[in-house]
Amino acid sequence: MGSLSYILLNFLVLCYFGKVYCGVPVFIWESSAITEKEDVVPALSQLDVDEFTNHLVKKIHIHKPLIVVFLEETLSVEDFSWKDNLYRGSFPQLKNITSMSAKLEFIPSVDDPMTSLRELIVSHDYIWKKYDGVKLPVESGIILVVKMKDPLNYEDRPQMLRRHDGYIAEIYSQLLAKHSRIIAIFTGKQSSWVEFESNRVKRHAEYLTGVTYIVGDISIHSSSYPVLYDGTKEFTLSGIPDIVFDNRSATGYTRMVLKYTSSVKKVLRFKFPKSEGHWSLSEVEYEDDNGKSFHLLPSKENKLDPIGNKLSSFAISTSPVSFQYFDPNGTRNISLVFNDMKLKAYDDLTTDEGNENHFLLSEASNKDTPTRQYFTEAIWSGLIVTFILGIILAWGITMLLDIRTMDRFDDPKGKTISVSTLE
Repeated sequence: MGSLSYILLNFLVLCYFGKVYCGVPVFIWESSAITEKEDVVPALSQLDVDEFTNHLVKKIHIHKPLIVVFLEETLSVEDFSWKDNLYRGSFPQLKNITSMSAKLEFIPSVDDPMTSLRELIVSHDYIWKKYDGVKLPVESGIILVVKMKDPLNYEDRPQMLRRHDGYIAEIYSQLLAKHSRIIAIFTGKQSSWVEFESNRVKRHAEYLTGVTYIVGDISIHSSSYPVLYDGTKEFTLSGIPDIVFDNRSATGYTRMVLKYTSSVKKVLRFKFPKSEGHWSLSEVEYEDDNGKSFHLLPSKENKLDPIGNKLSSFAISTSPVSFQYFDPNGTRNISLVFNDMKLKAYDDLTTDEGNENHFLLSEASNKDTPTRQYFTEAIWSGLIVTFILGIILAWGITMLLDIRTMDRFDDPKGKTISVSTLE
């Protein structure tokens, strides 16, 4: 029994550390005293999505400051504690800028911090924006995601982190000049101890040449600018539009709004409805210079090939993709044409085949697509421990039932009982 208890103890310890390694560290600092009440997180605790969301809500529920997220592809606690022979760490400039901050927090393990941040879009009307390397927001109520660049060919990990350290300090200094209240978060997509096969697929789609429109969890990419045909007029939408995230969860869909104001004044609203876990691009609403709206539907000739996995998804068409509006009177026909199209969705959005009038973004049905995880580490640990304890209980009950008492006793005044070996 002693050796069995030792094995069970080791098993539980390994399950705990395996769960911790799946989380990522989160380093938070505030530019000013935003949080009125101190909320201390225990050093050895691990926060799940809901717990970390509640922790963020306590910081932003009054002032609604700007949130800037510096996102690494992988990050672990060892990246913060590592030092070279001269006792220099990987983040010297980050140490300098945080020394002047009003509050610092380091949470060693959070399950999925990016999902927690996306919850603020619905609960507190935050706007999700990705830093394009040019324009920084001047208004508050925005979650600005700054993705760290991939390592160079000649770099090791400490050199890459030091380069990212300078990049973080530069952007944060520029934001301080525009905002008095900032919550800065430095974290990663996944732990350095866990490797996912999806990284190669995601990186391949993120660094494509051409034009890319990104809003929320959805992006549209094409190798060339889209072309709008309005009657006999042709407009090449080559300007940089203002992209707005329009989340209408109450009605079951999300919109990507592109507002062109430079060369041409046009508005395009891409509608992405969601039904039973499936996303689709159902139509594009076009608003002309006079404020009149037209609903452009996808052409039946559009062909979209799905490529998907658990963490990210793509729907790709190498042939022209068009959205069309036909006037019943035949006086005005409008079409929006992409030379090619690559749709991408993150997290719980994966791809499937498209049908005649819209592009489904659901889970791919090919054999290379990993299935979703329905049993967590905690459930597996509970089932295995319960199974082992059940075996021990059954063995104990069997041994108790096997105990037999004597049914005959010697009479000291009588003849001695002799028991044969058959009994």
